[in-house]
Amino acid sequence: MNNFRTLRFALLLGFMYLGLGCSTITFVQVEQEEPKNTETRWHHTTLNGMVEISRPLNTQSICGDKAWTEITTEHTFYNWLAQVIIPGIEFLVFYSPWTTEVACHEAAVQ
Repeated sequence: MNNFRTLRFALLLGFMYLGLGCSTITFVQVEQEEPKNTETRWHHTTLNGMVEISRPLNTQSICGDKAWTEITTEHTFYNWLAQVIIPGIEFLVFYSPWTTEVACHEAAVQ
């Protein structure tokens, strides 16, 4: 019985640890009900996310003449996994990737 409790507690702590690093923020410029074409890219930072390695997001290169409707920046499990592979020291993360998804405005089809 104690082994089951210990296993259950360890699994709970493991899932809580995995959930700590994931976060999402979405910026909405225009509400669009139609299905959107999106482009997903990774954005790379260092020194606890304070120094950008990647260039800033250029929505014009992604959407062209169209306006962007939504930009979602997310720290996913895969980003966390890549971050864990690169060694760091206590209180200093040397590599921190983020996933950025850009949705471009699509004209309504009538």
